[in-house]
Formats: sequence, structure tokens, C-alpha cells
Amino acid sequence: MQEDREKVPATAYRVLLHLYGKEKRFSDLAKHVPKATIAKLLPELEAYQYVERKVSTKRPIRVTYKITEKGKMFVKSELDNELYNIIKSVIVMSEVNQKTVLDALDKTKEQIVVQHRKS
Repeated sequence: MQEDREKVPATAYRVLLHLYGKEKRFSDLAKHVPKATIAKLLPELEAYQYVERKVSTKRPIRVTYKITEKGKMFVKSELDNELYNIIKSVIVMSEVNQKTVLDALDKTKEQIVVQHRKS
């Protein structure tokens, strides 16, 4: 998995985290990550076998994405236990609350990076 870490962009973690709770459509993911980014990432994540793409056979055709066990293992390996427990809690929240928490985590991360650069 070390070689995967070097190749998977940081934005991929956000996509994988959104898929962690349940399978989602492209449009669901686009609420949290820019469409162009998702369009580029999903094929890469499929190639690493972190994400599974499912196409329904019924009309209208529906394409959904689901995190695989390998993808879950990758996410777990990247997060320390405390953050992993927070994410597990976020999964059971409503989408509105998920977005609020994930946005707050993004802002916190940005602040940590800024503080790190100053020191």
C-alpha cells in the first residue's frame, strides 16, 4: 500500500470518505468535490480497486459508486484511530451535518497548514 499512497491524490481521500457510508451517484459526490476532479479520480480509484462502479440494468440507467474493502483498508491506513472514529460517527449523520463537519475539518486542516508554514 505504500506505493499506492504515493500515487493517490489527497482529494481522493475526500471522495473515499464520502463513499464510506453508502454507495453514491456522481451527482451526490459533486456536492462535495468539483465535478472535474471526480471525473478524473473515479477511474483512478477504480484502477486501484478502491471503488466499485455499478451500472443498473433497469431504466433509467443508474450508475453508482461504492467503496471496496480494499478502499476501506486504504482509508483506515491513512487515518489515525481518533480521526477514524470521528469519521465513523459522521457516517451516521444526515448529509447536511456531514457536510458541516467535513467543511469544519477542511478549515481546521487549512489552519494547521498555515500555522505549520509560519513556524
